Amino acid sequence: MKKVVPLLVLLVLVIAAIVYFQRQSGQDTESVVVTGEHQSEAPVLPSELAVKADQAIADGVAFLLSRQGENGAWLQHPAVTSLACTAIFRAPGATEDAELMSAVNRGLDFVKSFQQDDGSIWNTETEQYPNYSTAISLIALATVNRPQDAEVIRQTRDFLLGSQFIDVAS
Repeated sequence: MKKVVPLLVLLVLVIAAIVYFQRQSGQDTESVVVTGEHQSEAPVLPSELAVKADQAIADGVAFLLSRQGENGAWLQHPAVTSLACTAIFRAPGATEDAELMSAVNRGLDFVKSFQQDDGSIWNTETEQYPNYSTAISLIALATVNRPQDAEVIRQTRDFLLGSQFIDVAS
């Protein structure tokens, strides 16, 4: 678990940086503010900072690619792999880069190999965090939104909806 925590922190930081800088530079046209309306004008990031941000994102993506296993996994864990796939996919230009999309596709195929009969996605050998792992996996699958994953996305969503606790008023 000690090896997982630093990588998880890095993954979260890379994803956060990508989302932040896309929003700051106006690239993220799907951002919706709390009111439910699309942002009309995003502040423009100074070019010097934009260059540094792009380089930091590229360095993070390169690091993640260097750590991907032959089977498409990061740390042999579906949730960690899902976080890495999301970070790489959200990087600027990723969808036009065959190497990046190959890494994402191999990672998502690894993630799907952990889907259970009930729709959950987790490593039954470790018996750790089935809801967390499933939720993170669903985020990655839905973000990339490959046509071949539609049924897995539906089953995974249904699992999460069915595992919610219902608050009962006393």
